[in-house]
Amino acid sequence: MLTHPKIRERPHPTKGIPPQMSTPSANDDPQLVEHIQQRQLLKAVQRYKELTGSNLAEAKASVDALVRSPAYAHLFPSKR
Repeated sequence: MLTHPKIRERPHPTKGIPPQMSTPSANDDPQLVEHIQQRQLLKAVQRYKELTGSNLAEAKASVDALVRSPAYAHLFPSKR
């Protein structure tokens, strides 16, 4: 009887990568951009979740990072 070594399954290319990183186009979504520009952050988080499949905490962190980015910083001046 011949025995064969176990064949390892190759990992899925996006397995283990946070959803927001596997879908770089989410940041360019027109609805997401519009929600941020209109300061509708709750809607922006919800839209981000829809686009990426991420959980609430990941979506909120990603939208917060977008808001702090130079592209949107003028809409949300920091409190000093």
